[in-house]
Amino acid sequence: PSVFDPPMMMVAAAGGMVHICREISSREEVLWEKVCELPLQAQKTVLSVAWAPNPGVHTHRCATACSDHKIRIYGLKTSSSWTLNGKDLKKGPASWSEAAEVRLEGELTSHGAPVWSVSWDTTGTNLASMDEKGKICLWSLDTSKDKISWKLLEAHQEKQRKNQSANANL
Repeated sequence: PSVFDPPMMMVAAAGGMVHICREISSREEVLWEKVCELPLQAQKTVLSVAWAPNPGVHTHRCATACSDHKIRIYGLKTSSSWTLNGKDLKKGPASWSEAAEVRLEGELTSHGAPVWSVSWDTTGTNLASMDEKGKICLWSLDTSKDKISWKLLEAHQEKQRKNQSANANL
């Protein structure tokens, strides 16, 4: 990614679909167009999406939190180019083309309930997740291996407290 790339966003849609869109702006309005879709999330509901910051990284990274208790991390590599319509710009404007390649980088499975939320840190190498039972996990990109992998750093779950007000009335 470059500072010259248009802004992009990720949107979860019905049926497990996740759309990656880019901004196509004019002076009058801001519009978005779909660049690609992430692979179907096994027909499970996508409850949360997160776009990782990408300082100095050549690919975008995004995560989905799903009702099937899994987090999926994707790498998105975009390429774009301008094509001149002949040598003479009077023949017509230049055209912009963009291609996107999506690949699954990891499927994280330590949650025992639907995962409701995912959020990246500012480096885009650590990911926090929380499920519907309140379990919070912290994941980190494992750079000790040749291929991209993720490791669970910590998991916390607050124990349920018994209703103390009922005991106080006795």
